[in-house]
Amino acid sequence: MIKSQSTNPPFTNLPLIAALLLAFALRLFLLPSQSLRGDEAYGVLAAGQGWAGLAHVLATSDPHPPLYYALLSLWLPLAGYSEFALRFFSVLPSVLLVAVVYALGRQLFDQRIALLGALLAAINPFYVWHAQDARMYSLLGTLAALSALLMLAAWQKGGWLRWTAYIVVTALALYTHYFAALTLLVQNLLVIGSLVWAAHRAIAHRPSIGRLIRTVARDPQTRPWIAAQLAILLLYLPWLVVAAQLFSTFGGYVPPAGFLTLLLQALIGFSLGPALDLYSALILAVGYGLLLGLGLFQHRQSPPAPSLLRSPAPPLLADGRWLSATYLVVPVVLVALLSQWRPMFHERYLIGITPFYLLLLAQGLVTASEAFVRPRDPAQTPTTRAVVRRARLGLGLLYIVAASAFALSNHYFNPVYAKSPDWRGMTAYLRAHERPGDLIIENTPETAFTYYYALAPAGGGRSERILLPEHSLAAGSATAARLDTLSQKHRRLWLIPQAGGPWDPDGLVQSWLDTHTGKAWACEFDGVELALYLSPRADPGAPSHPLDVRFGDAIALTGYDLEQRSGEAEEQGSREVYQPSNQHPATSVQLTLYWRCLAPVQGDYTIFVHLVRADGSPGIFGQEDSPPLRGTYPTSRWQPGQALADDFEITVRADAPAGAYTLAVGFYDPATGNRLPAADTAGQSLGDHMHLGIIEVQPQ
Repeated sequence: MIKSQSTNPPFTNLPLIAALLLAFALRLFLLPSQSLRGDEAYGVLAAGQGWAGLAHVLATSDPHPPLYYALLSLWLPLAGYSEFALRFFSVLPSVLLVAVVYALGRQLFDQRIALLGALLAAINPFYVWHAQDARMYSLLGTLAALSALLMLAAWQKGGWLRWTAYIVVTALALYTHYFAALTLLVQNLLVIGSLVWAAHRAIAHRPSIGRLIRTVARDPQTRPWIAAQLAILLLYLPWLVVAAQLFSTFGGYVPPAGFLTLLLQALIGFSLGPALDLYSALILAVGYGLLLGLGLFQHRQSPPAPSLLRSPAPPLLADGRWLSATYLVVPVVLVALLSQWRPMFHERYLIGITPFYLLLLAQGLVTASEAFVRPRDPAQTPTTRAVVRRARLGLGLLYIVAASAFALSNHYFNPVYAKSPDWRGMTAYLRAHERPGDLIIENTPETAFTYYYALAPAGGGRSERILLPEHSLAAGSATAARLDTLSQKHRRLWLIPQAGGPWDPDGLVQSWLDTHTGKAWACEFDGVELALYLSPRADPGAPSHPLDVRFGDAIALTGYDLEQRSGEAEEQGSREVYQPSNQHPATSVQLTLYWRCLAPVQGDYTIFVHLVRADGSPGIFGQEDSPPLRGTYPTSRWQPGQALADDFEITVRADAPAGAYTLAVGFYDPATGNRLPAADTAGQSLGDHMHLGIIEVQPQ
């Protein structure tokens, strides 16, 4: 018989409310702090294409079911495209999942287990990680757990409303992710087992296969169950047709692993999430494994749990522990076994069964707290027994809370466990330093970069972008020819190199640019690289400050550009004024020099750029000396009539006095130190250098 339980309204259950508030706070904390990873950004791009575009993507290239993307396409216009808005869509179902865990605990165990399960769900690092991830897994976990809860209600109490709710929620779970089918599989195993057991008891005096089948068919529970399964199948059939075509060509991305390794991976993932090193995870997982074992196998004195059957049932179905164990063990073992044939195991795919893991963990905590507490021992008074139980339960909870806090601190604060490279920081730098006519080259398609460069609220990049190689099977010769054409059109080429990917596994694009252009700058932004290359063959365009100054007989300086590179700047008349700030204590300026070769240059010269006082006071307060284009295009290779531009970045020394400065520019022979003479268009000597612009450095 179903155990009667208290029916206190949810709003009077203060421990549950506290667990829900704690879950909400942990999932909101630093929600937008990390950059979106590629899969998150992909969802934004797919959902933002409109219904027709989304349908085309789902029918041709994306292997996932459509529900999450469809809901996201409704959410984005209302909430916006920020990281917070995108991830908040995963926070809501994750908080609801805490309430579903509580409801399952009440149904399968008792109030104490239900509250412990809700607390464990609230602080679970695995749940928090996915709640702060703009993907479908929080929604999958909630719908799959809710399907199990509604299945129990429909089976025990009947009624078309309960059956309809179960059918709809289960179909929605399947439309969220294929692995929701594991929940449906376990439900059918439990129901078939219960029906067969009841029929076997009914015909125990004259057993036979035929009588068993007829008895099962006549059971009043059989027809509604079969009708529900057929309804779910009919609702899901349209997508099954699409999915069959997709999976005929989809290979998957899950790496292979051994059976026992996958079981351990599931234990660590369900318990602590992905933000731990292997050594720490293995140590902490021992405690979780012991508690899980106690929850599964150790008998404890507790009130009887509700049964799936109205008639006597075997322990597997009558005991909440074994029902939960079936939901947990069958999917994990089945997927781990199938992964030995075709890798498909990832703990996030199994998030729908984790509520049962947490309830068994809660059962293990309670079992451990009651071990060796003997009610009939006169040496243990009721007060002593209560204190011992509470102390043990508190220690067990403290262990899980401390382990969860350790994993969550890594997730929140440790960049080693960041879910994504710093796409946001890299893209912000690129947008701040790109110029008209720049070209951005990606050697691997990356949706996170597309999001931050074009779609994010702070996006709006203006440079042309291109993917090279153009596809994963492109010939190297075609890619090289394309780069040759682009390097003649664009003087500045930004590269976002991603090594080892399927599109450019040998780094052909970066190798070609390193050989045929000059690398002016490169940096890594917590896992993602960005490099700027300057092409000597591209038309440099017109300078903002035209000049006509000769260096020797073969080189002409036709102008320059001068702009701020970092720090704070403001305009005062025709001068650029640079103000160091607390964030940028040493201001730097960007100088572009425009050259024209008049005749063959005999020898290789180095260009010097010195920041000096405008009043002629001695001292150099910033400088950069470099052969043209960072040494990749020496002057001896310049061709008569060729125009080119060269970039320099000069950092103002932190001890530079306030006042007016200018840039002294010239050439020298690195072997002898001799400088080329400078002269204006009239042939009047300017000495061995030319002064460019006036820069004012102001005190902080």
